[in-house]
Amino acid sequence: MLIIVAGIIFAPYLYGPFLLYFRGSEPVLANWKFLNETDEPVGARSSELKTLGFKFAGYLQTRTGMRIGYFVHPRNKDSAEIILGLFSGRLDMLVFKTRFNDEFALEVGSSPNVPFRGAGNPRFHAFNFPQLTSTAVLYQVHLKLKEQYLDSRRPEIADSRAELFEFARKAEEVHAWRMLAWGLQLNRDRDRFVYTATGAIRAAWRTSWLTTALRKWWTLSQARRKMKELGITA
Repeated sequence: MLIIVAGIIFAPYLYGPFLLYFRGSEPVLANWKFLNETDEPVGARSSELKTLGFKFAGYLQTRTGMRIGYFVHPRNKDSAEIILGLFSGRLDMLVFKTRFNDEFALEVGSSPNVPFRGAGNPRFHAFNFPQLTSTAVLYQVHLKLKEQYLDSRRPEIADSRAELFEFARKAEEVHAWRMLAWGLQLNRDRDRFVYTATGAIRAAWRTSWLTTALRKWWTLSQARRKMKELGITA
């Protein structure tokens, strides 16, 4: 019995890296595409964003099926992304973003599946508050965090269509940085990123069920602590 339990616990840490190293790969480009649809997303998130002063800018989608509805706030110079679908599922997650004049960008989201704080590269910081379901409170948190970056930076935003291009451009920069930082390298044909041995071990361990459970607990703990520091209750 103990052998079976140990196998269930540790198999992902042994078999996972093997599979990723020999069979895993990632695309060279994030490859966000603009969609010609003009109908705004239907649902509470969209209505709440408009109440906060955001206006709909358009849709973007990747080859894998991840699709977002993009909104801009011209006065505050912020944007918001509603993640509408991944593959065949509907997620309806929300991310607020501010980009600055020095190419730095800040994101604040509420995903249950990513760390409390991550970096796409040194010029991109992301915070995550999975306990927040309120659009207004999440935006309040974003504005509070944004204040901490205003001493030497100035927020920037373009018109709706141009802001979509800026999102796609920054997404490619972040994607390339993450691939290298996470231990991947270009294959011989230079048309895919493949895992190094170290990268395969890190990726498999990072996504195993035990590590995921511990990360979710740590993310929630850190998010609650940051909320107290900001003086925001929800």
